[in-house]
Amino acid sequence: MANEEAVTVNSPTVITAAVPSRPIAPEKTVNVTVTVGVATSPTGTADEFTYAG
Repeated sequence: MANEEAVTVNSPTVITAAVPSRPIAPEKTVNVTVTVGVATSPTGTADEFTYAG
């Protein structure tokens, strides 16, 4: 999701993001990354989430 309107900054360490409008496959694990300028957070097991529908 590359739409800044779908993200709310709750605090310096917490953000809330809306799920995609197009459903993704059930039980599919996705990586969540944050991009600031040209830097994107690395992916790894700490950023893996499963969409529960």
